[in-house]
Amino acid sequence: MTSQASFVTLATLFAELNSGTMFGTLPADLTKTAVDVCYVDLVDLNNPGTDPVPSLNAFNGNARVDPRFFRYPDGSAGVLLENTGNYYRFLEMV
Repeated sequence: MTSQASFVTLATLFAELNSGTMFGTLPADLTKTAVDVCYVDLVDLNNPGTDPVPSLNAFNGNARVDPRFFRYPDGSAGVLLENTGNYYRFLEMV
């Protein structure tokens, strides 16, 4: 998933299907075979003071969620969690 509307530092955002672990890449030539990838923690802006979580599964009670990424009409990145039907907008915090 790429989104200039949601990401300032990251170029792409993606997740591992089974665990929902989130990853991102920094801006780079994505046509190359070796691109630096970093882990991404999630923070719920609707619940201030909660600790970051390491995966979409952990964000949703440790249940497998099968994420499906999409773009909102404004270009920002979103994800639909197939297992729960919940959807979220991603905003990068730098």
